[in-house]
Amino acid sequence: MTISVGDLILDNYGREGIVWSSQNPPDKKWLALQEDTRMAGLRADAWWGVMPLASGGFVNVPESLATFVRRASMEDAAGIVALRESSYAGLVPLFPTLQKPPSDKP
Repeated sequence: MTISVGDLILDNYGREGIVWSSQNPPDKKWLALQEDTRMAGLRADAWWGVMPLASGGFVNVPESLATFVRRASMEDAAGIVALRESSYAGLVPLFPTLQKPPSDKP
């Protein structure tokens, strides 16, 4: 199955994450620094920007090392935003009814 934006996947380290965007392949220097040595030979692969469910943030994942789980849910997105509020801006285009995190400002 082909991976697409909005899917929930397992990355090459087994972390669940929401596919957020397609990415240009990383350069050879970045690939050479990666702990997972399989990545070095995958520059021509399709690459995805993924937000891990357990931490938020952003990781680059080559498609051939990713495993499709299912389409991501609103609950998946809300969990990421609860961990990292800054993820809201990136996820709301995929989940238009995603609740904005409460502001701490008066």
